[in-house]
Amino acid sequence: MTPPSTTAMVPGRLITTIQGAHVSLITHALFLIHPYLVNDCGLPLKDVLFLLSTCKYFSLVRLKHISKMKLNIELGSPLIRTVLQGLGPNVKSAFLDNAFWIESVVARVPNLDTYVYRDYEYKPLFSDTEHIGDFLRSFLSHHSCSQDVIHFVILKRLDIRSADCHVPWELLVNLEQLKCDVVCFTPDCQPPKLRDLEVIACNEDFSDIRCCRSLRNLKVNVVTVICPVRNYAVDGLGEFPLLEHLNVYDWNLMNLKSIGYIESLRFLEVESEYATNLSTLSNLQHLKELNLILPNAIDISPLKSLTSLSNLFFVSHKHLDLSPLQHLINLKCLGLNQTVQHDLTVLAALVNLREIDLSEALKLNSIQFVAGMMQLETLILTQSVISNLTPLKNCSQLKVLKLEETAISDISTLKYLPQLEILMLRSTMVSDLSALEALTTLVELDKTELEMATHESAPPTPSEGSYANISHPNQAPFKLWYKQFGTGPTKLLFVMGMNTTHRSWCYQYTYFSSLPEYTCLVFDNRGVGFSDAPPGPYTTPLMALDTLSLLTHVGWTEGVHVVGSSMGGMILQELVLAAPDGLVASLTLTSTNAGKVMPPFGSILGIPKLMFTKDMRAKKVGVVALNYSREWLGQESVDVKGKSNQEVRVDALMEDPEQSVDAANAQFSAALKHYVSKERLKGIVDKKVPVLVVTGTNDQLVNPSNSKYLAKVLEAKVYREFEGAGHLVNVECSQEYNATLKSFIEGL
Repeated sequence: MTPPSTTAMVPGRLITTIQGAHVSLITHALFLIHPYLVNDCGLPLKDVLFLLSTCKYFSLVRLKHISKMKLNIELGSPLIRTVLQGLGPNVKSAFLDNAFWIESVVARVPNLDTYVYRDYEYKPLFSDTEHIGDFLRSFLSHHSCSQDVIHFVILKRLDIRSADCHVPWELLVNLEQLKCDVVCFTPDCQPPKLRDLEVIACNEDFSDIRCCRSLRNLKVNVVTVICPVRNYAVDGLGEFPLLEHLNVYDWNLMNLKSIGYIESLRFLEVESEYATNLSTLSNLQHLKELNLILPNAIDISPLKSLTSLSNLFFVSHKHLDLSPLQHLINLKCLGLNQTVQHDLTVLAALVNLREIDLSEALKLNSIQFVAGMMQLETLILTQSVISNLTPLKNCSQLKVLKLEETAISDISTLKYLPQLEILMLRSTMVSDLSALEALTTLVELDKTELEMATHESAPPTPSEGSYANISHPNQAPFKLWYKQFGTGPTKLLFVMGMNTTHRSWCYQYTYFSSLPEYTCLVFDNRGVGFSDAPPGPYTTPLMALDTLSLLTHVGWTEGVHVVGSSMGGMILQELVLAAPDGLVASLTLTSTNAGKVMPPFGSILGIPKLMFTKDMRAKKVGVVALNYSREWLGQESVDVKGKSNQEVRVDALMEDPEQSVDAANAQFSAALKHYVSKERLKGIVDKKVPVLVVTGTNDQLVNPSNSKYLAKVLEAKVYREFEGAGHLVNVECSQEYNATLKSFIEGL
């Protein structure tokens, strides 16, 4: 190991003594702490780690204060002594005990907080298989040194997985940002400067986090009952005095009591299928932005006291009394997506609103309530049933108007909107566009599909495969393309997801059809691949009937093992419920959900953007990026030498028949509107259909927590997570996926 240099110190510059050393760290003392010198300094390693965590540089400013101590230091090594004597004229030879060292050095460093380690790089230091607590305890007990541990101590940002409950958090005195599975802080064991925390799960009362009083931002995937309340977390410590931002993506409790105590909150986002009681939210008087996705909320009266609110996004599938919202006079942005209200007249008092989002308001009859909102700048009515825009005449400040997939046919009112900059008319019934001539400020216009009188039909029949004629009451017949592989007695049906062809099952039907006991059936859903694209709307129950008709067509009337991915899994939930007894032998759900859940942020932004991407290869690149993990895409393909997985997957998608915009939107709408309640899921359990649930932990399209929910409610025989895998886990981890599916079926 390279010894420290004896370069003389230059005024105003950092000492270069250890620039060539293995670890560039220096303490507040008059000697350099280097990994191979730790045993010489006479300090317990825990004290050394503390000192290392609070500094990196050594300058004349510190030397000025410390050299006045006229200390004599003896560390046992002539080389060290020579180095130290070259740093300051008052250094002679003596011995510092541990206590004197800590008290003397730290006490004489002015503005200690300005000497913290600030030059860092964000990086996960340990893999999922390593348990940091065990590692550090072993490290500390043997008094050995490790560059990784020193880096661990001085980091400001850390992504640490599968940590046990005994991580010495108190050593991380500079830690400000932490991502972790779970944490278990105590008053004596916590990062004192932690500001941002993101965990997968925490206790219902936040008792495992509440000791960390420096927190400002907290993100939690699941809040549930994990362990009993600990007394120290309740008595005398109060509630997160600095916490301003709280995001909870799955609140597994009936009430939000614990949140109501965090009065410092400025931003709150909560998603919960179970929460119905909002009473404690009335305590949050400083709240500025509130996002609530609570399908079963029945009373929003507590919100009327939140007069400081400027942004409110609220999703509920219940018919509610919205009159409490009249009191939110400072509200600037209001989102009531998927509202089931027929009338929003009570909102007319909110004259200060700048933005309103009523996407998927399928029962709202009128927007008359906006007539007096002179300051309104953005109105989103996408996929609503609104057909009359007359109330917008007075909204002269309107800049953004989104009307995609609505029944709007008359846009003459738009001539009264001189400030309009963005107008979305895709898939509307508008035929007269003359009103657009008056919109001189318009910078973005989408009128896709306005002129299309008929829907695109499917491409010519491929050289292999067959068609099944599908017919349902009150619908025109159409054709589904399908193909069988193998001749064995065990029947496997594969159902693919949204806007994706049967070819994404290639690793499955190729493998299983090579085994003598299996026969595989794959097909393209309506609106994709080689199948017809009948007019929308599409729904998952309707597509389940398509699949049942196909099974009847091929003569598969019993003992079918059905396997679905993403929207394919949604279709199969409906199929099992509609199927006659004995038809379904087992159900495999991959990367899917039961509906009425908020998609991950990446899909919310990514999917709509891809729909409007005109460059076909760029669109396919975007689709691939959403469906697979970045790490896997960067690896070399095992199928095509010299190409990455990303290149191979993009090339494969380019070979698929082009999908019409109408069909893509119809499938997207079917996936968004899919919902099978907990009670209906229990119907699958009652049918005694064995269930396998599979997910990747890095799914950007369907949150993996949805798979955990399905596995729990459906009493899955097998639940399997593929660590780090993306949405199409059957492709990314094809061998492991096939082995899991084969083991599941053969174990029945």
